[in-house]
Amino acid sequence: LESVLGGLNQFPISCNIQTHCDVTCTKTRMDGELVVLAENRLINTKEDVADIVEQINQFENLVALKLSGNSYSEKAAEAIGIALTKHNLLQRALWSDMFVSRLKTQIPQALTCLSNSLITSGAHLVELDLSDNAFGPTGIEGIETLLTSQVCYSIQILKFNNNGLGIGGGK
Repeated sequence: LESVLGGLNQFPISCNIQTHCDVTCTKTRMDGELVVLAENRLINTKEDVADIVEQINQFENLVALKLSGNSYSEKAAEAIGIALTKHNLLQRALWSDMFVSRLKTQIPQALTCLSNSLITSGAHLVELDLSDNAFGPTGIEGIETLLTSQVCYSIQILKFNNNGLGIGGGK
């Protein structure tokens, strides 16, 4: 837990929750961060993310959301996105390694759901981490609108390592 929370374990942690697909959420009040622990789970349905969505909905002043290390379908991303529309204070979207074993054609749809939710919320990101998703040039279609929106005007850290973008993704 210490490595996930960056040494914040001396502060109170409010909960650990098991979802239907055994994904664990860790919520910290001190830095406004909700971390869904990386457990290499395939998360396919809205029901699979019901507890994650509940945590997002109940989290006041959500500043950071880390969804790394599990594989989210379009349906799961849509459910998470709906919850994110209420969080205009979100500054850090830590979404690396989110689409393991997903088809490259599925990923843009999931990214579009998440992107549209941030735009709707009026959030202003300072950090966006989409590293290690290997979505290739087609993945850019799901975040192009986000990257050119006001949500990313204040971006300071943008991580796109190991996405397989190549020349096509750079255009």
